[in-house]
Amino acid sequence: MKLPLTLITTLIYVPTLVAQELPKANMDIAGIKLGMTESEVVNAIKKFDSKAQVRQKTTANYSYFDGVNSLQTPDFLDIVSLQINDGFISVHFTSSPSQPRVYAVIRKSTNKNPPTSQQFESALDTKYGKPGMKAPPRSGYNISQWNESGRPTCQVTKDRTGKLVPEQQTGFLYPPSAVKNLEVAQKQSHPNLALSMGKKIDVASCGAVLRYQWSSDTVSNFEAFLIDQGDMVNMNRQTAEWVKNLEAESVNKRKSQGSTPKL
Repeated sequence: MKLPLTLITTLIYVPTLVAQELPKANMDIAGIKLGMTESEVVNAIKKFDSKAQVRQKTTANYSYFDGVNSLQTPDFLDIVSLQINDGFISVHFTSSPSQPRVYAVIRKSTNKNPPTSQQFESALDTKYGKPGMKAPPRSGYNISQWNESGRPTCQVTKDRTGKLVPEQQTGFLYPPSAVKNLEVAQKQSHPNLALSMGKKIDVASCGAVLRYQWSSDTVSNFEAFLIDQGDMVNMNRQTAEWVKNLEAESVNKRKSQGSTPKL
């Protein structure tokens, strides 16, 4: 869609994170999209690689205390690990009380017949369109990054010229530690978060980010991330509140069932 000339001028004069972004529905890694169920993930990966296998399913639970007894929530699906022809994919699912849906996908692949960096970038552009952000030259990593349209990005910084570029560090991307890192960054009013949020920083409003990174002109290895950072933070906050309520209910139940011994 062509924009009016006046709007184009504004976008160039005041750098924003709206231009060249990608709808979340158009983001995927190996056909796996955010919000998918486990069965949808398995179907998607089989279409991508008919020989792909589910190597491991990891479940998790949360502990709480009624004042006397240690209790646990029911187990829930946490991670599905997939093996594909050229590497591995870990798929992370939202925790209870929500139904398990994909909120993060991380792919690590090795190319037996590696393309050049230019060939790899061209393939990415063909699949996703031009990235909204790229790492500056000689930064140590080649990064192509697409940010979700309509939501602020939390994986951004500025280069020496003031241009918005991908944050190279992946501390905001790897779950589950990324949640803690984002919450700490919010409390500290991290300047990178302010680039897209201004003074009202709330990491629960972070958008999804799709990112590919590799470290040489011959792409022997690459990593890919598809993370809904805001969804990840919201999930953690909701789960923490749920467990807190379970604990309060268990304490009240234990107290109501208490009996006085014969004296």
